[in-house]
Amino acid sequence: MRTNKTMLTHPTFLAKIQTGMILAMLGEGEKMGGHGHRVYIQNRKGDNVLRCSYSESDNQFTFYGHESVNITREVIDAVERFEKETFAK
Repeated sequence: MRTNKTMLTHPTFLAKIQTGMILAMLGEGEKMGGHGHRVYIQNRKGDNVLRCSYSESDNQFTFYGHESVNITREVIDAVERFEKETFAK
């Protein structure tokens, strides 16, 4: 299953991404089907559609979509937009 632009605007999916980022940063990836600083974010059907990895040495996240394509910039932009819209209310 590919990650599409609709997923990156859906509030529930973006909340999953935020939860995954927190768990990856804490090294608790096994709570979302990963291990250590890596989590897998699933769509509502249960398919893994994103991999989120956190690097402690660089203090940054990397997101991979279908076929290990790096989509970090798109995901970070979507999460930032979501946070602005959510907390602006």
